[in-house]
Amino acid sequence: MAFDLKDFTKNSDGSYSKKTTAPQPRDVAKAKGKKPHAEVQQEVFESRVATNGANMIFRWADKHISLNDWYSSKHWTHRNKIKDEWCMFFTEMIPKPYPTINKYTLELRYNSRLDPSNTIPMPKILEDTLQKLGILKNDNKKFCKGLSLIPDETMKKNSYSITLTNIS
Repeated sequence: MAFDLKDFTKNSDGSYSKKTTAPQPRDVAKAKGKKPHAEVQQEVFESRVATNGANMIFRWADKHISLNDWYSSKHWTHRNKIKDEWCMFFTEMIPKPYPTINKYTLELRYNSRLDPSNTIPMPKILEDTLQKLGILKNDNKKFCKGLSLIPDETMKKNSYSITLTNIS
C-alpha cells in the first residue's frame, strides 16, 4: 500500500486516521501500538544528529512506500503526488538551520515485509528532498559514496531508519 494521505484525516494530536464514519474493530486493532506523527517527529528531532555531528538519522514507523506500489500501473502524476507527500514528511523532520553536506553515504535499516530492493523509493525521495532544501549539493556518484539497504529483524516491526553520514 502506497503512502497516500487522501484517504486519511489529520487528528488534533497530529496522528492520521482513515476516513470512516465509525471505526471498525479491525482498524482499532491495527491502530494499537502506532505512534502519532508528532511523536515520531519528536523522536527524529531528538536523535537525528549523532554526538559527533556527522550523522543525520531519520526514524519513523508504520509508513512506507515500495517500488512495486510506486510504479504499479500508475500515471506519473500519481507518483509525483506520492513523492511530494513524502518530501513534506521528511522536510517536517529536519530542524532549521539546515546543514550543508558534500559527500555522504546513506544506510536504510528496516523491519517490514518489504524486500530490500523494494525499499529504494524512501532513500531516493529523502535524497531528492535534501537536495531540494540545499542540504545536499547533488545525489550523483560524485557526492553519494554508498547506499546500503539492510533488513534488521532486531528493530520494531514496520519501522525504518535512514542514516545519512557526512564524509566530506
